[in-house]
Amino acid sequence: MTRVLEVHHFCYPAIAGGVDRVVKELVDTLGAQDCILFEVGNWEDRRLEQRIESGIRVYRRRLRMPGSGRDLVRRMVCCVEVFTTFLQLIGMVRRHGIRLVHLHTLQDYHWYFQVLKRLTGVDIVVTLHGSETLAYPDRPRSQKQLWAKVLGSASAITAVSRELSRNAHKLLPIEAPPEVICNGISDPRPQAVVDGMPPTPVSGPASGYAVCVGALRPCKGHDIAITAWSLLAADGVPLDLVIAGEGEWRDWLTTEAQRLGCADRVHLSGAMDHSDVLRLVSNATLFLMPSRNEGLPMALLEAAALEKPIVASDIPAFSEVITHGVNGLLFAPEDATALARQVSRILADESGAERLACAARERYLSAYSSKTMVERYVQLFTSIMPPCIPEPDVFLKKYRHPNDR
Repeated sequence: MTRVLEVHHFCYPAIAGGVDRVVKELVDTLGAQDCILFEVGNWEDRRLEQRIESGIRVYRRRLRMPGSGRDLVRRMVCCVEVFTTFLQLIGMVRRHGIRLVHLHTLQDYHWYFQVLKRLTGVDIVVTLHGSETLAYPDRPRSQKQLWAKVLGSASAITAVSRELSRNAHKLLPIEAPPEVICNGISDPRPQAVVDGMPPTPVSGPASGYAVCVGALRPCKGHDIAITAWSLLAADGVPLDLVIAGEGEWRDWLTTEAQRLGCADRVHLSGAMDHSDVLRLVSNATLFLMPSRNEGLPMALLEAAALEKPIVASDIPAFSEVITHGVNGLLFAPEDATALARQVSRILADESGAERLACAARERYLSAYSSKTMVERYVQLFTSIMPPCIPEPDVFLKKYRHPNDR
């Protein structure tokens, strides 16, 4: 297999979310011979920069959309920047023999790669991870039209779960359900095993803690977990709740815990390094995932790989991974009482909790390892890549960016 350009808006190798983890797994496994990484930068990343990170060649630049700017002068400057960016992207494709661009989640800046396909002949694969698909009906009309063009230019579209594939077929302007390639992770155990307990926000008389991992947003359902903890606290259950993540709901969740009288048992840890999150999960009594909707979160797979008893909402994305009573427990979405009941069930049956945890790890090893995920992507890439890339036209060759000469 020849070169693939992985495109995502993060800063490799740091991980701030599940999609970051997927991209990192792909980049690390494909390696420098078969993969180049393009980081879509922030506003201050005005120039194309490149570096070698862990042996991988990484490019970084902002991708400014055409027409941005409040006045004519700024719009003209924007046009120049867009043109320069295309020259740099074309130079990157030619210099490194890139034959396929892999885009993660639907983004406006994917327009660049749609046009790049017309200019250079590279193929495009779009992977859907969840939120962008479910929110599509509420997007502005102009954005829908832009995303429709990106999807229409793709040689293949994939989704990270069967349910997401079904939703994408219903919600997005595509003719067929996307191919399902489930997320996969490398075994987190080596990173999670440390001497002694890691520092955690847990204190007080509780004999352990449960952990939720995810951004503090409505879709993650942390409010449901907090309500369940108020019920558990009222029943005298000696277990704290740690929520690892940051987001716009922090103040509201803090207020909600105080209102429900369980603030001393609920701890919002804020953003944490990935290694710290793994240690936090590894030492937890159980793992919670009370989400309202998801694609296929990496945190759930990590908890399974770390052999934790799992309690999750009974939504389709989770029921693909968890069989109730076999490798985890499911509860009705939005039902805090049902969540509290399942937590109490795990705490009351230590041997049953161990059985669920062992089965969760077995499920991870059989279906959700990074090896399985990368093999599926490589099969897809090699099946659609053309035998060669057409040369850019004479005009583009004449006006190459100086960095490409």
